[in-house]
Amino acid sequence: MRARLILKAEKKQYDENVARSREVAQLATQLVETYEAKKGFGADDGKKLERLEKLTKRIRNDAGGSDSQPDVKEIPAAMEAAVKRVAELASDLRKLVEDTPRHVISASVIDQANKLLGLIQHVRDTR
Repeated sequence: MRARLILKAEKKQYDENVARSREVAQLATQLVETYEAKKGFGADDGKKLERLEKLTKRIRNDAGGSDSQPDVKEIPAAMEAAVKRVAELASDLRKLVEDTPRHVISASVIDQANKLLGLIQHVRDTR
């Protein structure tokens, strides 16, 4: 009985993590659409960026990563390119999370989340 409850809790946590990754991809897509339309960000977009960062940190931590300073080497100079890169990384992260079994600590998920966090922080700082 106890083993079943543990498995059920693990399954629930995995499903929540997959849902987070889908929301991350959705938020990133919305930010790209907004930026392309307005060529800038508003107050709501700032909140979306904060939510995106929070969800990405949660995904990284649930995957076994730690709170370290993200090291992003390939930051696009133009804001539009950076926003599009955020959406690409978010989509890749969603695919990685969905493809990773729940009993696996994935270094690729952690690495992808760290790249995304670094880029999100760059976009937030330069908007």
